[in-house]
Amino acid sequence: MNFWWYFILFLLVPILVHLFDFRKARKLHFSSVKYIINFASKTKSNTRLKYFLILSNRILIFSSLIVLIVILLAKQQFSSGAEGLVGVHFDNSISSSLGNADVKVENGLRQIKQEAGAMLLFNNQSKSFIDKNSIVSVSNNKTPRSISLANVFDLFNENSLTTHYLFSDFQTIDVDELKKNFVDSLKSYHLILTNDLSKMKNVSIDSLYLIPNQDNLSELSILVRFKVFNMASGSVVVKLVKGTRQLSSVVKDVTELDVVRFDISKDNYGDFEIVIDGDDVSFDNTFHFTIGERLKSRITILSSEKRDIIRAVYRNSQLFEVEEQDVTNLDFERLKESDLVVITNQNSLPEALRNQLENVSFIIFPSDSIDVDSYEDFIDVSMLSSERVLSEISIDSNHPLLKGVFEEKLKDGLMPSEVSLFQIKGNFEPVIQFRGGNTFLLKKKNVYFFNSSFKSNSGGFKSNALFLPILYQIAFSATGSMETPYYYPGERIIVSAKATDIPIKLVRNNYEIIPAFNSNGSQIILELPDDLLEGKYTLMRNQDTLRRISINIPKDESIMKAPNFEEMKRALADLNNVSVSKIIDSDDIVFATGSQSSLWKYALILAVFLILTETVLHRYLR
Repeated sequence: MNFWWYFILFLLVPILVHLFDFRKARKLHFSSVKYIINFASKTKSNTRLKYFLILSNRILIFSSLIVLIVILLAKQQFSSGAEGLVGVHFDNSISSSLGNADVKVENGLRQIKQEAGAMLLFNNQSKSFIDKNSIVSVSNNKTPRSISLANVFDLFNENSLTTHYLFSDFQTIDVDELKKNFVDSLKSYHLILTNDLSKMKNVSIDSLYLIPNQDNLSELSILVRFKVFNMASGSVVVKLVKGTRQLSSVVKDVTELDVVRFDISKDNYGDFEIVIDGDDVSFDNTFHFTIGERLKSRITILSSEKRDIIRAVYRNSQLFEVEEQDVTNLDFERLKESDLVVITNQNSLPEALRNQLENVSFIIFPSDSIDVDSYEDFIDVSMLSSERVLSEISIDSNHPLLKGVFEEKLKDGLMPSEVSLFQIKGNFEPVIQFRGGNTFLLKKKNVYFFNSSFKSNSGGFKSNALFLPILYQIAFSATGSMETPYYYPGERIIVSAKATDIPIKLVRNNYEIIPAFNSNGSQIILELPDDLLEGKYTLMRNQDTLRRISINIPKDESIMKAPNFEEMKRALADLNNVSVSKIIDSDDIVFATGSQSSLWKYALILAVFLILTETVLHRYLR
């Protein structure tokens, strides 16, 4: 028998009492009833009105009493399991504390403690026992990750608790997945929603990339990709900041906010921030990243010359790691690790070299006499015989490979001269031309080919001041690799260092931690702690600084998506052992399932009022 049948049966009580009190009187016949009939006709309507008013009033009295009993029983059921030890988990992630929710959670914990007497309090970092005499407080140490439901229920089950409270914003949690955790009907679960993320606006950074500026290789491009939550309009200001100095800024409407690009000098190293300013943006609006020095270019030289000029070009050990191989005995595994392979003065080019090194860049300096077929197959162009005359080369300073190399525009007649070997036809990119229109340096995919033999001219290009910066630019553009600009908690960092008895520490101001690690030859792989807070850190061994790193809030923590109160109630309504509440603004009640925790007051007041109303009706309505 369901609730409504019980309700109808209870309502029969005032109706039966009412019918008994107002039972029909027996007729008494008098010799003269004229006066009585006259009086009855005047009061008949009043009597009927009184009859229905009192009946309605009594039904309302019993209804309010029934509602009061139901609410008190539900409230008792909500807190009955809390007698003794209960388990409470507070999701102390950054997003869960938005809107000053943690202050209200403290009041909620005190409310539970008054009912329970003692509780095990968990957060995302620790566990503590709180008895009835302890002061309940929420840790100020926020974690960068939201709760793991599996971990929460494992903690509850490990302690054999029958009553569980969970304070959280339930960020990115699927309600259907949440429902699977309440299979044990002998335990009661109380879910308290700390805030409604579905109503909170936010603009967050999804990713950030560092790439060489293809329009100017002397610059580095910073590409920032954004995500917008719960904002249909409005604008934000995106700033690039280094230290206390703002380098650049751009104003974007949120409807057009996808990717923002900043260009800086490729030699601009250090700690940076992307800052998002806007009226509706107040969370996770600072993104940290570090630009370290460019990683050394790995260059392999294939040459039969004992004294090759290329060795001298790339001998700067701070910029390049140089290795030499014999073209007749190639180590392809080592070659695959190269950023750039330089081939000089070879009569023919091995076909297998290009086939197995698709992701490696090449510079080719031909000899005076070459196997044209092997070169054509390697570069994928046509090479026609050409009259070998000395011609001046022409520089386009706006070409990406040459942009930033020259401080001022070079005049004609000041360029070096070289002898062209071939007329080159096909689909390729001319980088440097001869004055006559033939190509001196071409680029085809990842191959740079010089159409001249450096043996034929003792001076020329290789003796010119242009030779070194252009070969440097090719090496830098081929490398393009830099240290990872930012990390998230829980990720791994690869450090080029040998493992020793002296550990590597993460240092930030007065905070130090030794992360877990394992060694792989000349590299150490560090595992960042899951609870590492955002900011800039230094990797140190003893007093030596290995590198700087930037840590950011995980992307999931910036997502303003979560089930709201009504969605959670509706999805979990069929579970009798689960109640859904939310943090509310009240001095004496901090959380409540729907409105039942406050309705009992109104039901009691209504019952008292109706009893007084019946007294008034009996006294004044005759």
